Amino acid sequence: MTKYVLKYWFEWGGTCLWSDNDAARKEFGYAVDEQKLPLSRKLKNLLCYLQAYHDTMMDMDNAPDDSPWWTEEDTIMFNKKKEFAYEQLCKELGEDFKILYCCGEWS
Repeated sequence: MTKYVLKYWFEWGGTCLWSDNDAARKEFGYAVDEQKLPLSRKLKNLLCYLQAYHDTMMDMDNAPDDSPWWTEEDTIMFNKKKEFAYEQLCKELGEDFKILYCCGEWS
């Protein structure tokens, strides 16, 4: 039975996991620190890497414009790794967690 519901999406300068039910908010707060979840070190490192990489997408000198250094290949690679990380999250967190795959919208 699902106890915690989290949303998975990347936010500028933030995390990629967000509580979506009362039990999750009580246990983890709204922005969830993946370091405090029962995840493998490899997955924690991947999530940290993806967040840092995601943040390079924006041109911080002309926010919210895209960075002139972000290429279509970057987008393809980021999306593949983001999907892989999502699949790993679902596997590693198990039945106590439901992870909603979101595309950045506040739904």
